[in-house]
Amino acid sequence: MSIEHTHLILMTHGPNATEFNITEKRNFGNIFTMLECYMFNVWFFFSDKTFRYYVFYFWVSIVGYLNAPVFYAFHLFDVVYRFDTLRSAIKSVTENIA
Repeated sequence: MSIEHTHLILMTHGPNATEFNITEKRNFGNIFTMLECYMFNVWFFFSDKTFRYYVFYFWVSIVGYLNAPVFYAFHLFDVVYRFDTLRSAIKSVTENIA
């Protein structure tokens, strides 16, 4: 199959199209369509905000472990942000009530 034909099948029917699954192993017909399919998978994961958040969280953990423990403060900010009780405690300490 040509590159244009396999690209059209990939875009309309997806990677699980019957044209790609003739044998037991998936065959895209050419390497360009296979790379396009894998690039869309990678783009899908990195476009997800939750995935990016966990990658950043993991990166901060590694940098804190290898470089300086001060990077763990980002984890504390996240804990404070998640719990209303801690948020109100921080607010009561930081705001001046006169």
